[in-house]
Amino acid sequence: MAKATRVTASTSRNGFARGAVGSLGMLLMLLVCGIPLVPAADELPTIAAVNPVPAIEIRELPHFDVLGRIDEIHTDYMIVEDTLIRNDEEFPPEYIRESDRRQLTRSSFRAGDFVGVQQSGIGSLERLWKFDRPLE
Repeated sequence: MAKATRVTASTSRNGFARGAVGSLGMLLMLLVCGIPLVPAADELPTIAAVNPVPAIEIRELPHFDVLGRIDEIHTDYMIVEDTLIRNDEEFPPEYIRESDRRQLTRSSFRAGDFVGVQQSGIGSLERLWKFDRPLE
């Protein structure tokens, strides 16, 4: 025959009581030993300072009569965005890189380069600005 065992309510309550007393004893020991449960305000970690956004230099661009890609480039003229730009032999134009404002030579320019054209009062090329990428 099988032997049946029966769990009484008093046994289960005694187990709960022992667990609760043990937990309270552990809590009391932590408090007595000086381990705080919640850190004090002066013990909280400090938040790291955020570096400010670096200053961005914004340079204003001059007015361009034509702005776009070079379609064709020849010795005495060029075509930029379907516009004919003539070179004046008496007054040679300036060639400038926009990113660092450095002087360039005419040989620095190729078809497909993105440029800004400043024309003189008579319509000839006065300044040609080379951009590293198209303007937005």
